[in-house]
Amino acid sequence: MKKLTLSITALLLAVMLCACGGAGTGGDKDNALKLEGNLVKLTSTEDFNKGTLESALVDETVGNGAVKLADGATEGVFLSAEYNITDFEEMVASWNATLEGNCSVEIQARAYIVAHNDFEERGDWSGWLTWGEYGPTVKRGGLSNNDGDIHGGNGWVFMNQDIFSVRGVHGATKVQFKAILRRESASNASPVLRQINATIRNSNSGREIEATYAETPFDGTLPNSVYNVAPAYAQGIRHPDIGGSICSPTTMSMLLNSRNPQLDLLPEEAALNIYDFGNGIFGNWAYAASFGGLYGYESYFQYGSLDILMQELAKGNTVGLSVKYSNDKSSSYPYLEGSYGSTGGHLISIIGYEYEAGHEGDLKHLYFISGDSYSFSDATSFHRYKWTQLDKAWGEKRSMYVMPSQTPEVAGIRGVQRVEATLELVGTDTYTLKVNGEAFDLTKFNNNMLGASGRGVIAYTVEGKKVDVKTDLKDSSSSINYSNALQVTANNIFRYDIFSLDGSNLKVNASSLLKAAQIPEGETPAITFYFMANNGVMYIAQLPNA
Repeated sequence: MKKLTLSITALLLAVMLCACGGAGTGGDKDNALKLEGNLVKLTSTEDFNKGTLESALVDETVGNGAVKLADGATEGVFLSAEYNITDFEEMVASWNATLEGNCSVEIQARAYIVAHNDFEERGDWSGWLTWGEYGPTVKRGGLSNNDGDIHGGNGWVFMNQDIFSVRGVHGATKVQFKAILRRESASNASPVLRQINATIRNSNSGREIEATYAETPFDGTLPNSVYNVAPAYAQGIRHPDIGGSICSPTTMSMLLNSRNPQLDLLPEEAALNIYDFGNGIFGNWAYAASFGGLYGYESYFQYGSLDILMQELAKGNTVGLSVKYSNDKSSSYPYLEGSYGSTGGHLISIIGYEYEAGHEGDLKHLYFISGDSYSFSDATSFHRYKWTQLDKAWGEKRSMYVMPSQTPEVAGIRGVQRVEATLELVGTDTYTLKVNGEAFDLTKFNNNMLGASGRGVIAYTVEGKKVDVKTDLKDSSSSINYSNALQVTANNIFRYDIFSLDGSNLKVNASSLLKAAQIPEGETPAITFYFMANNGVMYIAQLPNA
């Protein structure tokens, strides 16, 4: 299989760029660098050094190279070189960054438009469009606009939530990226930007762009079956206010936990810190894909292909796919046998594949193993989907999350910080949450969890109450037994009721919780509370024995 790696360093097919700011703006001379393929990756010291830096520097000791703020700076900018690229109408960026403490990164892009339509020449750069300020501790927000004049679009490009979109049939022929790094004060840790990714597509007839694999291909012939280890999640049993809409962060939790079970991510923990406040969605492609980067992994969104999917699986990497399907043949959605219901937009993890015996290599007899969070329970969330049906459910865009390694590029970091806390009895069935010995005000948790930064979800578990994803009863009509199921904390029975907030304190009766969990009288198993906030932190505390 031909190796096609799409890092910018490997794909420079033109002369050296003289300067970032003035090249490639039309005319006879075009000094922009040439790229091919549908995935751009700025990932090395060489890539970053081809751009310009303001109050920032390139650190060669981090991964393949990274951009940081200069000493004493609270804001800095990386401006990439200009790149010639296959004509595109849609582009989604994602990025990998270490964002510990009060810091953030904002990725912007602009595109060179040759012509808006068949009758009107453009020949100029668009304004800059942004994917919004991003980081666990900030109020993340993309900026959608269909007008195109808002936020610098100049009418030729616009942001459709997370998609940089170009009007007309001719698309854009060049692209340039900008990264703005920020921290609250010079004493805070700097954001560390390790990678910028962008994937492109064009649906206009004759202008389609082939998906290209940016990683080292699988060594040898693809195996006939692959069964990767993965956790089992059902999203509908999570917090009732958000459980129905967190498929994207739930899928990213699956991908991360399958690589490092010690991360032990909870679906809501990821969801609250992927949430796009600007668009009011959990399904921002850029934010969800970039979440993996907060844990040190290379992680990106791509308009992909079957080949990319199978190679990643063969290398031991679980993958996320965007699908729509129905288990009802009369539905307008593609029919997918073995699915739980109908959905017009959903994310699933793909964890393995197999061919029917005697039909190895025949796509008509190829099946994929999915961890599909649209399921009745955790124990029924593994499904076996026929490729000829999944093919239609995946659709023409082939949207996917790729995390092309089992090991992180940067070890020992995590996006959501976990803090061990205590619950102190201060009155009858009334407890104060103590963090580092100080009382923590829970008032915000009594309001809309998505209304402002610092709010979130309160949940609890009772020791011993869990779903055993390997042995519990399976619904054979819609799921399969999967021997490589990974048991995680999320498979404990989480509850979100039988407690309340009394001002800044927690109001709860331990006996009522145990009774609801059907614990025999006289037994006092541990009750653990999880305070999951949307600003990059989760507090964990055990309720004192009543």
